[in-house]
Amino acid sequence: MPPAGQAHATSAIEFAIALVAARSRTEKNLHEKIRARYGAEETEAALARLRELGLVDDAAWAERFARDRFERAGQGRHRIRAALVVRGIDAAIADAAIQRAVGADDERLRALRVLDALRARVGAAEAGAKAKRGDAQASPGAAGGVSTRPRRGADSLKNRLFRRMIARGYPASLVRDLLDVS
Repeated sequence: MPPAGQAHATSAIEFAIALVAARSRTEKNLHEKIRARYGAEETEAALARLRELGLVDDAAWAERFARDRFERAGQGRHRIRAALVVRGIDAAIADAAIQRAVGADDERLRALRVLDALRARVGAAEAGAKAKRGDAQASPGAAGGVSTRPRRGADSLKNRLFRRMIARGYPASLVRDLLDVS
């Protein structure tokens, strides 16, 4: 026990354990947090001890992260991978985690649900914008023929949906396939 009037200084290992007790963290994140308070030698010793105790495991963390982003946020494998790499997860570990967390069939089904939800939102927004502009009426072509406006509108909607699905991290080939089928 420290003498009266002196605060107990925590060691780097105690600090590291407190960090992982509060929430799951990547090794890179732990390194940054510990290094901000302690020297390089103490930081490395604390991380080594955490590895020995099994308290830091980037592969398990990456799999949990990938599953959460896929199931709860509706993100595709490309966006999940980018997020993992930004957080300091090795690319090979990220790929393996995504492979375990996101099956190809699961991704296709999830992408279809996300696409349907986007289509409903974007389609409703476009219909509202057309009504506001007064475009709801069909306009005849120059020679009394049918206007090509609805076709351009459908292509525009398809392009907008494609871009949004790509931004969510779904593979372009999968998105193209889903847009062609539906």
